[in-house]
Amino acid sequence: MVRWTPDSQEYQAGIVLTTEQRYHKALMEVERLVVQQLFELTKLGMSSLAYNLRDKIAKALKTWSEAIRHVITDYNEAAASLTPLRERLTFAEVIHMTSLAEFDILCDTQQDIRLLPWTQPARCEAMVLHFGIKHAKEEI
Repeated sequence: MVRWTPDSQEYQAGIVLTTEQRYHKALMEVERLVVQQLFELTKLGMSSLAYNLRDKIAKALKTWSEAIRHVITDYNEAAASLTPLRERLTFAEVIHMTSLAEFDILCDTQQDIRLLPWTQPARCEAMVLHFGIKHAKEEI
């Protein structure tokens, strides 16, 4: 049995693997917290909620916001340690992702879909406006 040393190929591959696992774990945690916050925001928008329940939801949202800030910091540290570097996130970017469809683009897959033309923010905004107009005509 041969022991791995920091210079061995297996050791280097193990470091790359653990770095990628740390990144994916941080990414999943950011996504989990944002999804929870989106569901709470949906609850907050319901019309038949009592004041006490609205107050509890507002406090929960504040707690989730702090948790999201901490997880974004972890994510950015993990993203900086990868080769090639991954895009850094800011709290403002994450909070502006108002739907699950916008947030799913962050998921890392075998092919980095963030580089495809349809994932660019201007084109996403154009699609949202197009379908909004299309559905408005249907409703009229």
